[in-house]
Amino acid sequence: VTEKLFGIWTVGTCLRDYIHVMDLAEAHKSSIELLFEMKENYLVDVIIPLPLNRHYTYSSKSRVEIGTHLKVPFGNNNEIADAITISDSYKKDTSFPIKDILSVEKKILSKKQIQFFVWASKYF
Repeated sequence: VTEKLFGIWTVGTCLRDYIHVMDLAEAHKSSIELLFEMKENYLVDVIIPLPLNRHYTYSSKSRVEIGTHLKVPFGNNNEIADAITISDSYKKDTSFPIKDILSVEKKILSKKQIQFFVWASKYF
């Protein structure tokens, strides 16, 4: 007696679809590496040179120093925008998606300069 199940298996014969044990092991290894990689994300607050009265948070795979020039996706169309970090990198669990930094350029402002600009923005 032979029957087709799900259009693939034929009962009563040696014809079957199978997953090789090494493929399964590789899939497990890749998923564990991805989980560890996802946990190593740092968050950083940035300002974008537009007339906006707030900062934005982006994700990075490595630590980014305060005052560093970055390229980030911005807005619904993910246009590439220049940004400057205004905080040191930190870790925090979030329940919402955070966009990744596209590229880290170079440090252009010191921590004291950033602190002064933050103070000036609150004062004036």
